[in-house]
This record gives sequence, structure tokens and C-alpha cells, in this order.
Amino acid sequence: MTIRTDICSHMKLIFLIDHLGFGGAQRQMVTLATLLAQRGHSVRVFIYHPHLTGLAEPLAAAGVEVVHESKTSRFSIGPPLAFARELRTERYDAVLAFLRTPSLYAELAGTVARGTRIVVSERNGFPPGPVGLRTRLQVKLHRLADAVTVNAHHHREALEALEPALIGRVAVIYNGVDLDRFSPGSAPVRVNPPHARRLLIASNTRAHKNVLGLCRALLVYADRYGTPPSVTWAGRISVGDADWNSLREGLKMLQSRGLDDRVSWLGQRVDVPELMRQHDAVLHPSLREGLPNAICEALASGRPVLAHHFGDHPRLVEDGVSGYVFDAESPTEFATVLHRFQSLTDDEVLRMGRRARTFAERELTPHRLVSSYERILMGH
Repeated sequence: MTIRTDICSHMKLIFLIDHLGFGGAQRQMVTLATLLAQRGHSVRVFIYHPHLTGLAEPLAAAGVEVVHESKTSRFSIGPPLAFARELRTERYDAVLAFLRTPSLYAELAGTVARGTRIVVSERNGFPPGPVGLRTRLQVKLHRLADAVTVNAHHHREALEALEPALIGRVAVIYNGVDLDRFSPGSAPVRVNPPHARRLLIASNTRAHKNVLGLCRALLVYADRYGTPPSVTWAGRISVGDADWNSLREGLKMLQSRGLDDRVSWLGQRVDVPELMRQHDAVLHPSLREGLPNAICEALASGRPVLAHHFGDHPRLVEDGVSGYVFDAESPTEFATVLHRFQSLTDDEVLRMGRRARTFAERELTPHRLVSSYERILMGH
């Protein structure tokens, strides 16, 4: 497919995603849609879980219309059929779909919408272990798209290994961060003394986010170095069986050693920028990710990041310069890195934070995000 030849500098676009709840992919799509609307493009967003609308307000403020077709079951054909009708009825210049199932819908609908450019984006990477048949088929269907984007180099490499026909067709575009909202703040950054430094984790508590790894590391820290640092965990408490079991096991570990006061569980919060400014560093022990908004936002906030050495994390966090990258599956290495950070001088912590902010200002700007997508949507 090729973009219509009558397109001018302003495009008519439709975005497709599952819902507008508080997810990383959803936040990035809302940011992109509002910025493109501000640039004069006509943008509409199609969703199929309309009960999740936490991020709808900025779209409305930017004049972006949200349309939906409810998905009534896992294999409901209502949303893909409704989206195909939308493409046949309206003459869109381009479609942008985020996440694997919306991308599938867009690719199939694109077969009946000649002249509309189809751009799809995978955001979450692959779980460990063999890739299932369903995922293989979905990736193979990316050949129907005009362009594929991901937000991490390791994801691009995995896609190209899985489907060689995509080699050279996958673009890496890092997330964009609101550098005014996520910033060190106007007041000078204060660093707590080493014995009282505070670490923030901004994440849900799903099992792969590594609650157990944190708790094990705190026990090792207590054995080797004394009182562990204070950790604040801000994010939705996940209730899936595996998620809840890992959280419960971690809490039991801490309680058995009298360390349950070392972690504060805040639940879902909307004041994450302020929380980051209140803490000395951001900890990200998650065992697998696409490109974590939490790391990007921490860098923008001028906070050192302590992250598991997965995926693009070593590209985002320069070890010993803007934070530390370590093996979060090793309680000993995890505890050692926590102690290493606690042992830094105030000046060293401040220098790390400044380098983090410099990276964000260079690589994670909304302007870079929207300009990159604008070129791809226009076929340039």
C-alpha cells in the first residue's frame, strides 16, 4: 500500500488501541495523538474497551474524537469489522495501531482500504521462552503493514529474527516524555543523607515486575550491610493469582525479619512526577519490558536509575554515570547495587541526576517522538 498522492502537509489519521486506561502504550498514544492534533492533523482514536477512559480528557482538550465498538468476548469480531467499516466509510491518509491485537485488526482492515497507509507498533516485547504459534502468525501478518515501529532496539532484533521479511522495515522510536511535567523542579535538588536515601518504584505489582527479587535483596542487604534503604512502591496492586502470590510471599519474607516497614505500598497514583522529585533515585527491577515509561520519566526528572540489565536498559542508563544496571534476579548483586548507591556522596548523586536529565533532553523529547511518527505516517 502507498499513501494517497493527494495528501498535503496535514493528514487525516485514525489511531487504534484497546482502551484509554492508565497503561504505558495508552499514555504514549494519547501523547502522540494530542501533539499531532496540535500540529494541525485531523486525528480520531478508535478503542474497543470503552469502559477504560482514564486518559480521555487530554484527547478531548485537543479536539481528538474517540469512537468505539465494544468487544464482548475474547474472539469477538465486532471491533475488527467496525474498524474496517470505518476505513471504508472515511478516507483516512494513515492508520496507526498500538499493541499486537489492535495491529492485527488494522492490518486485516487495511486489505479493504486501499490507499490508506497502515502503520503498526508493538510495545511490550516477548515473554521468555518459546514464541507461540498465535504470536508467530500475528508477527507474520506485519508484512501487510506499510511500516512497523517498536520502542526498543531489543524488540526490533527479536521481531526481525522471528520474521526475516521485516528486516529493514522496523523503526525504533523511543518514548516521548513531557519534560516540563517530569523535571527536577525549580528548587535545587536535595539529596537525603546516605542512611536515609529513598528509592521509588513506579510500577504495578505483576509477578515479572519482581516484587520477590526486591524483597530477597532487602534481606541480603540487612545481613550484609545493616538497615536496608527505604523503598516506596507506587502502582496498581495486581490481583492475578501469580501476581498476588508473589506479593504475598514477598511480604511474608519481610515480616519474618521485621523489615516490612522498609517498603511502602501506595497503590495507583496520579502524582508520579512529584513522587519522583521526593525520592533520591528510581529503582526498576522488572525482569522484562518493552521500553519502560518509568525509566524514561525518572531520567527526565533528573533522578539516577537502578535497573535490571534487560533489553534497552543499558542504552537508557549508562552504568555508573546516570545510574546502575545490574542483575535483579541475583539477590546478592541487587543488594550490592543498593549499597553502592547508598554509599555515594551527595555530589555524586547530583551528578548522576544531571546526566540522566541530559540524556532525556537529547533522546526522549515529545518533539522527537511526534516528528519521527509524522515522517513514517506520511511515508517519508
